[in-house]
Amino acid sequence: MPNPNIKDRAAYDALPSLNYSSIKQLLLSPAHYKRYLAEPREETKALRQGIMSHAAALEPDKFIGTYVVAPKTDKRTKEGKAAAEAFAAALQPGQIAADAEEWQLSVNLAQSFQTLVAGVGCKRFVATEFMISVEYAGVPMKCAIDAIGDDGYIYD
Repeated sequence: MPNPNIKDRAAYDALPSLNYSSIKQLLLSPAHYKRYLAEPREETKALRQGIMSHAAALEPDKFIGTYVVAPKTDKRTKEGKAAAEAFAAALQPGQIAADAEEWQLSVNLAQSFQTLVAGVGCKRFVATEFMISVEYAGVPMKCAIDAIGDDGYIYD
């Protein structure tokens, strides 16, 4: 029986269950899987961009409220350091500073995605960031679905 009680990404990530990413490691070898479980996930620029673009496409209201374009400053100067510090101090809890280029790329990707989805007949998503967990043959598994459209399709 699926567990619909997964409220957010942090709760999903905390579940000790197999998912697509962990299964890829397990298929390489048990040692790869063990290392995958033990090592914290490093936030790379690509991962950050993917998370931002994902939010822009699937949760635009959350994206707008969360990601704030940071002013371009030269932190080698006194004025630049002061401006960067003032911006950081003005961020509200939960807000994340983004540079203008990565923010705009996320917006552009979201617009392209919306055009694509509309072209296949989806007018709106009935659910986004839909996360479930199940047990199959005694093995706990979890899945995060990006979106379910009003056209009945799953978008991932």
